[in-house]
Amino acid sequence: MEEPNKEVCPSCNEVHEEDELHALSVMTADSMVKEVFPKFWNDAKNQVKDLGKKELAEEMFRSGAINMLYGYMKLMNKISDRQDKKEEK
Repeated sequence: MEEPNKEVCPSCNEVHEEDELHALSVMTADSMVKEVFPKFWNDAKNQVKDLGKKELAEEMFRSGAINMLYGYMKLMNKISDRQDKKEEK
């Protein structure tokens, strides 16, 4: 059995198996940084200019965690709702 190719992701510096979903995630995030971040930065730069490096990193991490968890929980609710509907039939 052939072992999957592994590579170090330049975005997160973690070793991943060759994975289309991870590659799509990286491409999407890169596109968002290129296209969405400039508008976000114009809106947010005054709010963060007085934060120290650690405070800024914590706020960025917190915001990312909130968005990731919200998306995950929303997806889990959709899956649960679909399963409930199937069981009702």
